[in-house]
Amino acid sequence: MYKIDSGKTFEKIGKNTEKNYIIFGNGLVIQWGIQTKSTSVSGGSNSNGAAISFPIEFASIPAITITHISGNQFNMTATSVSKTGFTPVYRNVNTNTAATTTGCHWIAIGYTEDAY
Repeated sequence: MYKIDSGKTFEKIGKNTEKNYIIFGNGLVIQWGIQTKSTSVSGGSNSNGAAISFPIEFASIPAITITHISGNQFNMTATSVSKTGFTPVYRNVNTNTAATTTGCHWIAIGYTEDAY
């Protein structure tokens, strides 16, 4: 257990890009990671990245924020979102030029039923 400034306790488990998450005492869970698979996308098209699995399962579908690592002409969304993971979608907003990104950063926020 760790203490934060407000005196609340939380459990931090995992220290690498594959297993990063925090479980707060009230059941709130924050999970994050990086997908480093290069994805090439034709102009004006979408391309799904590899499916991402959360380190631990949420009690319900979480909120997800996702952004690309490189390639300034991408919008990011997520598809197939579930309690256990999601698939990132790279959208090339430049209709005339193909582009490649080196992956994405993501963060998911939700709850677990295993509150302390």
